[in-house]
Amino acid sequence: MKCLFDSKNLFNPNVILSDTDLLQNLRPVVNQKDVVTAFDWTSDISFFYAAEKCNGAGVCRKSSGGTMCPSYRATRSEKFSTRGRANLLRKALQSSNPLKSLKSSEIRRALSLCLSCKACKSECPANVDMAKLKSEYLFQTRNITSYIKTWHIRNLGSILKVGSKAPSIFNFLQSSFVTNKIFGFERLPPSLEEPLEVWWNKNKSTKNNRGTTVWVMVDIFTQYYDVNIGRDLLNFLKKCDVNIKVIPPRDSIVALISHGLLNEAKKAIELVQSQLVNVEDNDFIVGIEPSEALVWRDDAKSLTSNELPKILLFEELLLELNQLNLLPKFNASNSKVWVYEHCHQKSLAETSNLIKALGLIPELKIKIIDGGCCGMAGEFGYKHSKISKKIAHNSLDDYIVKIRNQDILIATGTSCRNQILNIFKIQSIHLPSFFINSLKS
Repeated sequence: MKCLFDSKNLFNPNVILSDTDLLQNLRPVVNQKDVVTAFDWTSDISFFYAAEKCNGAGVCRKSSGGTMCPSYRATRSEKFSTRGRANLLRKALQSSNPLKSLKSSEIRRALSLCLSCKACKSECPANVDMAKLKSEYLFQTRNITSYIKTWHIRNLGSILKVGSKAPSIFNFLQSSFVTNKIFGFERLPPSLEEPLEVWWNKNKSTKNNRGTTVWVMVDIFTQYYDVNIGRDLLNFLKKCDVNIKVIPPRDSIVALISHGLLNEAKKAIELVQSQLVNVEDNDFIVGIEPSEALVWRDDAKSLTSNELPKILLFEELLLELNQLNLLPKFNASNSKVWVYEHCHQKSLAETSNLIKALGLIPELKIKIIDGGCCGMAGEFGYKHSKISKKIAHNSLDDYIVKIRNQDILIATGTSCRNQILNIFKIQSIHLPSFFINSLKS
């Protein structure tokens, strides 16, 4: 048809169709050597084929809409796109010595700017999961240097537990020039607070005879940094007709996985499972930080063959409790709420549940921010401050200017809230804080 109506090939020459033979430039079929992996890749056939899934469409090179790919949007470099990284991994994995090839500086540089945002898992036409590929890559290339560099991640729970005994001293040490130089931080981390667990032991509910129990899976960030959010969630649940069980954290499973510490992550998963052995069929388990809750629906499945618990996001718990008529009454509100979801939430959960949960508050005006990644992504923003800020401005500038002083900004991720405060000087809140402030007195 193209040749019939455009015999001189004037319209979009060589864009969709070309004079090149269809059998030219095909990707060759190779016999790659198997690599013993930490993740179970059987759903993708193998580690190699998980990278091979990239069909070269280049949707990761889009400049607007969705989240994928934040590092490409900030750099406009192919090697920092999902496609570029997949090509580099595929080339290494089909070499005669995959493990040696994976250690190339080119791959290390390309993956160093991957924020593990999970956007490609849902937005890529081939569902390439670069965050998971990066974790396996880091696991495969681990050595004594990486072992030393990730010491603080492997021991994060213990470090923060000790530091919480003397928060002022810990905060002074973590903000010192020497400490930040050692860890490669370009900006200061947030201040440590008295642990949520200490507060709960003084303020826990004494009633334990309700028909429904909610198990609160506290994460490290809520335990030691966003303590006020944990208090708001627990105080909110005390207003509901439920029993409350709190599970304190030992590690950050997401942080372990994103740094390639997959053996340690598997042990952390098994530990949490052992803490949940008494959960009954009609009980609910809720997470506070979205990434720590959603990892159980995602990467955790590839690290253990055990049956995994169903961890709900806060908005999902609200909808479940509402179905059972266990929620308190909410005041009507004529406020406008802007909602910025964590990247993992956009990729692995349903925004419709968030809208439904907020809809429980009468007359509330809801606006979902359809921006990309905030650019913080855990440690990324501390180690790549300049590009992190550029990603934030790319994603949020158009929305921030529309938020009025009387509006409320909800950001569901701890990294998102810190980034918004540091760059845009706006204090955002999490869902539990908004809902407890919306209760009828």
